[in-house]
Amino acid sequence: MTPKRGDRVTVPPPDDEWDVLFGTSEAVKGWQELCRLALANTRRCLRALRTDPCSRAHPLRQHRLRGTWRCTGTTGSCWSSGSTR
Repeated sequence: MTPKRGDRVTVPPPDDEWDVLFGTSEAVKGWQELCRLALANTRRCLRALRTDPCSRAHPLRQHRLRGTWRCTGTTGSCWSSGSTR
């Protein structure tokens, strides 16, 4: 079964980690392409998103989401550095 908007990116996370969901069908295609081209880096990205999505450990590589990208499509809630699970 092909994933679609709102589906989990991968298996459910442990209780102490964030759940990562696809926001759009374009995100599904992009994620699949990333996995095909750079699996190890994509795996590290998923690990970082699950454990500490608001991390600022690498400011030159990690940028805050802007505009419509910072709000979820399903709930309309916006992310900030103080967000909670």
